[in-house]
Amino acid sequence: MKLRAILLPALILILGSAVFSVADTDNQLPWRTDYEAAVRDAAETGRPLLLKFTGSDWCPPCKRLNAEVFETDEMIAYATDEIVPIYVDFPRRKPLPADLKAQNSALADEFGVRSYPTVWIVSADGQKLGHLGYQQGGPKSYIRSIKRILRNATTEG
Repeated sequence: MKLRAILLPALILILGSAVFSVADTDNQLPWRTDYEAAVRDAAETGRPLLLKFTGSDWCPPCKRLNAEVFETDEMIAYATDEIVPIYVDFPRRKPLPADLKAQNSALADEFGVRSYPTVWIVSADGQKLGHLGYQQGGPKSYIRSIKRILRNATTEG
């Protein structure tokens, strides 16, 4: 009887954690890490690319941008339908596979990234349209900034 009293709450806790983990992963941006595959998807769909250059495990403004913008329901809904998001990470404590590390370094060089976070907006055909960093105002303000970059690119081109 004592064993049952211990095992049942433990089982409930484990199953409850699994349910919450699955629920949490459903509410995330569909980040890509394979740049070439993301570029192909952007070309097929006509959606622009959003490249987020970040230091996920050490950069305070990067963490703030994630919490205030990229992890919000509003940004997730916008990004899922309107852009192809690419996650370009430069962690210090978490090792990356060698090919991903090389790709990310090449992208940082190509886009002239010198500080984090840096977010580049790129047209579906590969034209660099503009970039952002951390900014206050939450997802509404950030989405407005992205749309402004896209609108300016269409009026200039």
